Amino acid sequence: MALPQTNITAYDGIDIPTRADPANWDQRSEDGWGRLKPGADQHNVLAGQVNVMATAANNSASTAAQAAIDAQGYRNEANGAKNDANQAKTDAQAARAGAETARDAAQGYSEALAGTSSTSLVVGIGVRTFTGAGLAGKKFTPQQTLKAVSPLDANKYMVGTVSAYTSNGAQSSLTLLVSDVNSLTNGSTGNSWSIAVSGVAGPPGPVGGLNGGNLAGSLNEKQAADVPVSASPDIWSGAGNVVPLVGDGTWSDLPDAPQAGTSRTVRITGLVLLKAGAKLHVQGGTQRLRPGDRVEVLAEGIAGPFSLTIQPALGHLPAMYAAILAL
Repeated sequence: MALPQTNITAYDGIDIPTRADPANWDQRSEDGWGRLKPGADQHNVLAGQVNVMATAANNSASTAAQAAIDAQGYRNEANGAKNDANQAKTDAQAARAGAETARDAAQGYSEALAGTSSTSLVVGIGVRTFTGAGLAGKKFTPQQTLKAVSPLDANKYMVGTVSAYTSNGAQSSLTLLVSDVNSLTNGSTGNSWSIAVSGVAGPPGPVGGLNGGNLAGSLNEKQAADVPVSASPDIWSGAGNVVPLVGDGTWSDLPDAPQAGTSRTVRITGLVLLKAGAKLHVQGGTQRLRPGDRVEVLAEGIAGPFSLTIQPALGHLPAMYAAILAL
């Protein structure tokens, strides 16, 4: 801030009275006293200007002091923000470490609830025991629901609850009480299994079935797994309506059917003697079946009687044979 400055000029050129010049003493004294008033005025003006400059300097000092206080406040705020940022960084690092710990724990627990086995087993309801090193060190507990599924075929699975588990290296074993399988793969065999925790099967749907109707296209039946010839071959439990009966032997009975009205087509692949038995009446007592013959079986009741209609293969005797299993 620029301020006006007054110079003291009232005394410029004054001749001070001196004894050396007594002749001009009066004149010099009069001239000197005449300049005192202008000089005093100039002194007063200069004093006022000095006071203004002192006030301005004081104001500048106050402003500077306040600026210093403000700067210190800003510095303190900056330091506070820095500390908050450092704390936030520390908290974030701690949260990250906690999340990684939780992730590792979850991964470890997940691995402890999953295993593998190469045990060869038939898919079906009931007790199934899996073995192998892939089951060692797990956290399987009784009544826990697990699902064993083939990595090669997702339709080949078994769901059940743990009835026994032993961790013993390559001799580790897991026993499931299987209650749910896929009907498409029921009766098939698997030798590679991935086992993990599964949800509990929901309640069964309402009892019933189709009330009839018309198909809009073809209905393709599936061929079941081979059934060995025996006195009472199980043609009902396989996953398919066409059942290959393999081998040579005597057939004289049938087990109970799933329900009355169930039918199967039995395809003969060997030499089979169809013989009257405890529940089977065969015309003439016996009928000899050859490869290529087909036997249509109809369950008239769960435990019988069963109607059998023989369809000879081309080149065999053209006669149609019928037999009814007796109660």
